[in-house]
Amino acid sequence: MKYYKVVRKDDKGEWYSFTVMPHHERLKLHYKLGSRTVPEVGEIFVFSSLSYAVDFGKNEKRVIVTGDAEEIKAVEGCIPLLDDMCVYEDIFFFWKGIWSPLTTISAWPIGRFQVPPVGTYVCKAFTPTEIICDNYEQRSVLNPLTAQIGK
Repeated sequence: MKYYKVVRKDDKGEWYSFTVMPHHERLKLHYKLGSRTVPEVGEIFVFSSLSYAVDFGKNEKRVIVTGDAEEIKAVEGCIPLLDDMCVYEDIFFFWKGIWSPLTTISAWPIGRFQVPPVGTYVCKAFTPTEIICDNYEQRSVLNPLTAQIGK
C-alpha cells in the first residue's frame, strides 16, 4: 500500500520534514526520490490517503510525495506541536515514550500538543517514489478545485 508524505523544500531544492522549523537541524529528516529515510530517533509521520495529505498544510508551500512506508502503525494519543518553542530534547523524550501515551494535559512537558490530523500514521522508514504535488514550482497532478488526482 502506498502512503503519502508532506514535506518542505529548502532553497537548494532539497526536501525535509514539513513540521520541523528550518533552524531545527537536529530534528530535520531529509527525503529524496528513491532514497530510504530512517530517523535517528522516533518514527516518520505519513498519511493513509492523498486527501488527508492534501488537507495537511494546505495553505502553505509544500511537496506531497507518495512512497513506500515500512512498519506502519496508527498514531495513538497526542503529538507534539513542533514550532519555534520546541527543542530537540522534547522530541527525543516524546519518541522514547517517556510522556507517551499522553494521559493528562499536565503530563506534557512543553505544554503544547495536538491531536494528529485524520489519517495520520507513523512508520519506521519511508522511501518517496513519486511527486504528487509541488507548489514551490506549481507542479501538480492534483486538480486544485477538487483536491483529487486529475489531468
